[in-house]
Amino acid sequence: MESTFKKPSLIQALTPIIALVILLMLSVISIWEDDSLGGANQMALLFGTAIAALIGWRLKYKWKDMLSGISDSILSALPALLILLLIGALAGTWLISGIVPSMIYYGLKILNPTIFLFAACIVSAIISLATGSSWTTIATIGVALLGIGQAMDINTGLIAGAIISGAYFGDKMSPMSDTTNLAPAVAGTDLFTHIRYMMWTTIPSIVITLFIFLILGFFVGEGGSTEEINEILSAIEGSFCITPWLFLVPVAVVFMIIKKVPAIPALFAGALLGGVAALIFQPDIINQNGMKNTVIIEGENTSEYSFEWYQKGEKIKANSKLKNVDGGSYDLIISKGGEVAAEGTFLLPEATDKAATDNFKLSLGDKNINKLGFTATLSRSNYLEASYRSVINAMTIDTSVNTSSEQVNELLGTSGMSGMMGTIWLIICAMSFGGILDKLGMLSKITEVIVSKAKSRGSLIATTTLTCIGFNVTASDQYLAIVVPGKMFSKTYRDRGLAPQNLSRTLEDSGTVTSVLVPWNTCGAAQSHVLGVATGEYFLFCFFNIISPIMTITYGYFGIKIAELNQKKAV
Repeated sequence: MESTFKKPSLIQALTPIIALVILLMLSVISIWEDDSLGGANQMALLFGTAIAALIGWRLKYKWKDMLSGISDSILSALPALLILLLIGALAGTWLISGIVPSMIYYGLKILNPTIFLFAACIVSAIISLATGSSWTTIATIGVALLGIGQAMDINTGLIAGAIISGAYFGDKMSPMSDTTNLAPAVAGTDLFTHIRYMMWTTIPSIVITLFIFLILGFFVGEGGSTEEINEILSAIEGSFCITPWLFLVPVAVVFMIIKKVPAIPALFAGALLGGVAALIFQPDIINQNGMKNTVIIEGENTSEYSFEWYQKGEKIKANSKLKNVDGGSYDLIISKGGEVAAEGTFLLPEATDKAATDNFKLSLGDKNINKLGFTATLSRSNYLEASYRSVINAMTIDTSVNTSSEQVNELLGTSGMSGMMGTIWLIICAMSFGGILDKLGMLSKITEVIVSKAKSRGSLIATTTLTCIGFNVTASDQYLAIVVPGKMFSKTYRDRGLAPQNLSRTLEDSGTVTSVLVPWNTCGAAQSHVLGVATGEYFLFCFFNIISPIMTITYGYFGIKIAELNQKKAV
């Protein structure tokens, strides 16, 4: 049966995108600023999806047809979403095992005041590779590096440029990065093929960047104190067992990547190995994060009484067993028939303090529970239980390690799988928007106009690059600068015989790295705020972020490492 669907006009195809751009600019610039990722941008995407659906209704599409486009789009990103969850788990176990702290420790060791900009870029790259997050790197160690560079009388824009260049290199190349997983998911290739293929443009870009910073280092600054770095090193060393043996875990993951083990099992294995390393090398942290207290009130007639436990005025338990709690002040009220039989406030010792727990006695003032014929015992978790709790918590929820440095405490904290839910929420909304535009033929309509001028492969890659940059400027969001152009150009790349890793590489070389150069983009707004350096002051010194799109366009026009669709093996 002949389709009754109408094709959208260019105005109709652009309307949802224009509406989205307006909503995003309103969110990022006027109202929520860098907090817009907390929900405003997601709602803007859903509003844009709704506007597209209304246009689709005018084009004679049924809701089930539009929903199938949304569903297919989200389904295509499902492996990336699973990988993001595993990245959260891996980040947690690599923290408590000391792997990430060791990377930071040895990375900071290479700092030398005479080559500060060069070293700052390398340190930021190492930490970002380890964490998979340019935002975390810049907000923590980046701030410390900025302070040291200022003490050396180096231009703050130049320092910020070195930090951002290194951070975005690591973010772009780390398999733990959300954008590194999103780009291949949108383009239709796998994670490790994408990373291997990116190396052809990314490595030359960072080498050129490092060379520029190395040369500039001889002409700026007068040297200064590294006291702040030494404080960080001391804090890490005082809280973790720092040893090169810990690097066996990331080496094992890299080996699996080289052997082309799929990303999901490789990352899951990496998370589990991190947990094993924590048990071997960091028993103190296992005890700190996993050891809990349990108070049990026993007696012949406990079933006749009600037990209510409170902490800071909030009821936490309603039985005779207070299980898996930390040290601190707790209130207990024992009642019978509505009347209080015993009550009081007591201080529970930390579970890690064995001597205190062994000698603990629960006293409830004048109405002691012994008068009721009850006894109270306090026990603590054994090491096996503490180990399991610590590793599982690190993989799933907020986990931190307390040190003597506030900066290190801020750096050494992860949110596990739960911390990835905000990004997953944004990706689902972005894929919904891209999916309905694709289903209604809006992306193909826009693509027809754009690619009509792109006659060669080089001009197609250049057009893709400029489109990604355009979305960073107009849509104000890094994810949209990857998802929407990825959806727009995926069919065109296939039609022209280009393997999907060409598209995924271009999306990263332009969409990922240029977001921080735009003041009203979520990335640019956030990093400018964190560093206290205006985007206009640092963007000219973000050499890696500027060189990367130029490099990918150059490779496109000269036909360097352009994989054919029918190639059995990625170059």
